[in-house]
Amino acid sequence: MRFRFSKLELKKLSWREYVHRDNPVAAALLSKMGFAEEEQLYQELGRIDQKGAELIMQITTSWHEKGKIEGKIEDICKFMVRRFNADAGEVMEKIQRVASLEILDGIMEEVFAANTLEEAQSIIRRAVGKSLQ
Repeated sequence: MRFRFSKLELKKLSWREYVHRDNPVAAALLSKMGFAEEEQLYQELGRIDQKGAELIMQITTSWHEKGKIEGKIEDICKFMVRRFNADAGEVMEKIQRVASLEILDGIMEEVFAANTLEEAQSIIRRAVGKSLQ
């Protein structure tokens, strides 16, 4: 007795060629066929309901916003150390209380124009007080 088998590599077949065929075997094996990475992403996104998609967007947006805030804080601290030889830890401790990108932008603009360490520290204290209100 002799058996002959043909090798069928589903990953190398395009699912698009079989999706509209009236063949139950093809339908069952569609998920094993080759997908481009972008097609897989769209397939996964199709499984997410509207509520889940909105949650993902909110999380992504908040991470993006948090990253911007952290970057501004870091930039202000570096500037204070470089220009006025300020204590980085002290500046960081004060400025981390600010959670608004707009207030941090204002601090950055004013601190860049400051002529002394005392003036820059006063700007930071005023802005931190304003953000806590």
